[in-house]
Amino acid sequence: MECSIEPTYDEKIVKRVLFNDEIWQCIKEDNAQKASFVIDFKKNVFLRVVAEKQTVGLYIVHAFNGTTLQIHANILPEFRDKYATYSAKAVLKYIDQNFDKKYRKLIALIPRRYANVYRFTCKQGFVDEGLISDAYFKDDVLDDIHLLGLKRFKIQELINGVRQR
Repeated sequence: MECSIEPTYDEKIVKRVLFNDEIWQCIKEDNAQKASFVIDFKKNVFLRVVAEKQTVGLYIVHAFNGTTLQIHANILPEFRDKYATYSAKAVLKYIDQNFDKKYRKLIALIPRRYANVYRFTCKQGFVDEGLISDAYFKDDVLDDIHLLGLKRFKIQELINGVRQR
C-alpha cells in the first residue's frame, strides 16, 4: 500500500488525528484535557501520512538531545491494518533523507501497558534498550516505559536492504 509522508503545519489536521477518541485515550495521561493540549510547531515536526488522498495518520518527531530524535506514531484506527507498516517504513526513509545527519539515533518511549505498540515498534527494527520505571501515570496507576532505539545506520540498512556494518 502506497503512502507518502509530508510535513504539516495545519493545526486542524494535527488535532483531527491526535484527538481521535481511540488515539487520545492512548496518548493522554490522567487529567489531560483536549482544551489545554498545546500543539508546538517550533519544538515538533508533524509528519502527515497521506494515502487514498486523505490523512491516515501522523508521526511527531522532535529532538531528544543533540544526537537523538524521539518519534511518536499515531495512525488512525481505521487505517492501521492497511497502512501502519508501510507508513513506518516511509517515515524512516523520510527522516533519513530530510533530518540533519547529526541525529544518529531515533528513540520511542512506549508505556508497558501498550504491548501491541511495543511489538509493532520492534518489528520496524527498534531494539529494546531498557525500562524507565514508574514514569507514566494512567488510570491511577504508575507504569513503566520501554525505551526503544534505532541507530541511523540501521535505518539506512532497513531502507536499502543492505548491511552497512
